[in-house]
This record gives sequence, C-alpha cells and structure tokens, in this order.
Amino acid sequence: MRASLALLSLLAACAFSKSSDDDDTLACGEGTHEEDGTCVVDDAADTDTDSDTDSDTDSDTDTDTDTDSDTDSDTDTDPTFCDASLPSPSSGPDCVSEAITCGDTLEGTTEGGTDVINGDALLSWYCDPFPTDYAGTERVYEMFFTERTRVTATLDAPCEDVDLFIVDWDEDYCPTEANSVIECEAGTDSGDDTVVIDAFPDDRFLVIVDTPDEAATNFRLSLACEN
Repeated sequence: MRASLALLSLLAACAFSKSSDDDDTLACGEGTHEEDGTCVVDDAADTDTDSDTDSDTDSDTDTDTDTDSDTDSDTDTDPTFCDASLPSPSSGPDCVSEAITCGDTLEGTTEGGTDVINGDALLSWYCDPFPTDYAGTERVYEMFFTERTRVTATLDAPCEDVDLFIVDWDEDYCPTEANSVIECEAGTDSGDDTVVIDAFPDDRFLVIVDTPDEAATNFRLSLACEN
C-alpha cells in the first residue's frame, strides 16, 4: 500500500515537471500576475478623485434708485380767468350777494362787492390774529342748514391774494366790529385756502371772500359737505 502511494506521488511530480517544461507561464490567481517566474500582486487601482469645485458666484446687483421728483409749488395764474368779466350779484339782505349750498362750485369776483367788513371787524371777531386792513370790497354769501353738517369750503385764488372767512351769524344784516359773532373761522394762507366748519340745524353762516389790499380779483369757491 505504501509502495503504491509512493508511486503515485512520483508520477504527479513527473507530470508537473513536464507541464512546466511545456509552458513557462505560471497560472497566477485573480489580482496577481506572473513576473520573473513569480506571481506578484497587481498594482493598486488608480483612484484619482478630482475634487476641484468651480464655484463662481456672481452677486453683482444693479439697483437704480434714481427718483425724479419735480415739485413746483408756485401758484400759476390763469390770465383768461383773471381777465374775465364775472357776474356781480347782489340779492341781499344787506351785504349778501347770494345764497349758496353744499356741492356748489362758483366763479366770482370781489369787484362790485360791498365794503362793510374790514380788518377791524375781523380782528374783533377773532378771525385773524394779525391785523390787516381788508379795505377793499368783499363778496359775501350765506348758507342755511337744516341738519348737522360738516362743511369744507375751498377758495381757489389764481389771480391775486384773497382770503376766506366763515362767520356764524343769524341776523339779516351784516355784522361790523361793533357786533359779536358766535364763531369765525379763517383761511389766510398765501394762495388757496380751505376752511372747515360744523353746522347745526337752523344755523346760518356768512361766507366772506376778501382781499388783504384794495385790488379787486376773481376767484373760485367750492363747498363739500358731509352729514
């Protein structure tokens, strides 16, 4: 038995020797190769990782904040209107030219008006804290009310300086500096004026348009009301 095993080993060695003589290439395993009769491990795989990062951030913001604000605060004159010949009513009583009411917009003139109300009267009624002559003619309108009403009166003066006064007065004659009025509100700015009053049932107000000097002038008057 032992002789048989020895014979088989000899035969295997002879076969291996013959195979080597026929083929000089070694049968190397996966991941290896033959080099000078020896199996060596293959070189490591090329793991070149390109980590370059292109981060081009363009944060250019073009903001144009130019603002063209042309504010013209001049009061432009209206030659056509200023030279116009406007009606000069005088329905009375006394200095009153005519009655006006909420929602009216009228064109009028101080030319041909009355010369009853002057600077002394306006000062005594506490309308104007700064004495002015108001020696020229004025235009006076009257308003009646049957319910509580807030009135906004606006005076447009495109020609000459003209002021607006509203007086709470119940009598059928025009007051003077010798009289005391219930209330007086004034708009005496240069240019256009606005006066706001609160009226109650049975109130009567006089709306007075007068010039600080003696020059007669045309004007526009509008009345807006809310109850």
